Amino acid sequence: MAIAPGKLLLFGEHAAVQGYPAVGVPLPLTVSFEVGPWVGQKFPGIPIKYHEALGRMIQAVRQRAPGVASPAEEEAVLSFLIRSELPLGAGFGSSGALATAAAKF
Repeated sequence: MAIAPGKLLLFGEHAAVQGYPAVGVPLPLTVSFEVGPWVGQKFPGIPIKYHEALGRMIQAVRQRAPGVASPAEEEAVLSFLIRSELPLGAGFGSSGALATAAAKF
């Protein structure tokens, strides 16, 4: 399992886009990226419009992570659970937290 926090920029958010400093803090809300013994993919609480993109990301992880079985293999299939406490599309870093958790995995 790998988890990563979100972020909250207190001020300077627009300046940060231009390469200037901003003041921010990590949010205690997290995105977790877990592997389990079930078959399939689970995205509890994440809107369905994001499921296809998450599935593509999982396929990329499967191709690059040694020892993680793919659905085409006869051996036990490991599946992924992505759970987010961060609001999606609200500027709290949910995409960055997901990418960080996947990279940590």
